[in-house]
Amino acid sequence: MPKSDGAPFYYASFAGLWVYYLVKLNTLNAVLAKSAPGFSAFDFGGGMGLANINFMTYAGHSGINDPDAYMDILKPVAPPSGPFPASLGVEGSNECEFNIVCYPTARAGQTPTGMSVADFIAGNDHTKTLGNFRIGVPCDDRIAVYWGTVNFGENKIMTHPFVYNVPSPNNPVTSWQFTVPGTVAEPFSFNMSNNSATPFMFWLGFDASNIVPTASNASEIIDYSLYSENGVTRPVGSRRNIFGVFNAYDLTSTPPNLAKIILGNSTHPLVGIMGTVLMGAPAVAAQTFQSQPAVAESSMYYVDL
Repeated sequence: MPKSDGAPFYYASFAGLWVYYLVKLNTLNAVLAKSAPGFSAFDFGGGMGLANINFMTYAGHSGINDPDAYMDILKPVAPPSGPFPASLGVEGSNECEFNIVCYPTARAGQTPTGMSVADFIAGNDHTKTLGNFRIGVPCDDRIAVYWGTVNFGENKIMTHPFVYNVPSPNNPVTSWQFTVPGTVAEPFSFNMSNNSATPFMFWLGFDASNIVPTASNASEIIDYSLYSENGVTRPVGSRRNIFGVFNAYDLTSTPPNLAKIILGNSTHPLVGIMGTVLMGAPAVAAQTFQSQPAVAESSMYYVDL
């Protein structure tokens, strides 16, 4: 096993959206050949594979609160060789993975046979060889950027703060809207009235108001990366256990704009890669997850009666 510091990482709360796109296998494998040698896109039938966008907002309790973390919150980090960031007691993170569903080429003989997209979304890959290779992971939290790179080999990209309006117990809406802004090396302006930012990598909206979900047992999710240690880069995997049932949505017979993406004007190369992969690709499925609250405090009531 590779050396890592601090894994496993425990999430105190988590909300996530996954939107899956049906893409030609040749297109996916061309991207993997450049970004992820040692991995192959999985054929879900007819020479078609899956890419997905996974937005997540979460909190982690580190148990150590260093005031320097507040002072440094927008400063870039340089993992793995740079100094590690100061610890934030309650670390709030927003990030968005752009993934290709694939398997380690060395394990081709262990992959499932005849697996459909619907089977995969339902959580029926019992081999757990199919996983998400993270082509790029924009993230607005410097602590998550550093430790995600060091502990899990993620291709993290530090951005300005995400702009979003998504469902939560404290925000009872039914649609997801978020903008992934440009990197911290780029300028930044934003408008909360329409959840926009300039420059931006992409905007995604998913409206779940009029679509009935089914239950999905998707956990554990397999994450794939490349990891360098002692001058050698090798393919690695990690397992993310999300403790609960997902909502799954079949988008194959819904209006095409139910899940909509707009690519932005950021100069980061990820924007171009996403354009190559997603151009003309239909959104065929989505998943959502919201962790349960730990505490609820009710409204006030008068006691002088």
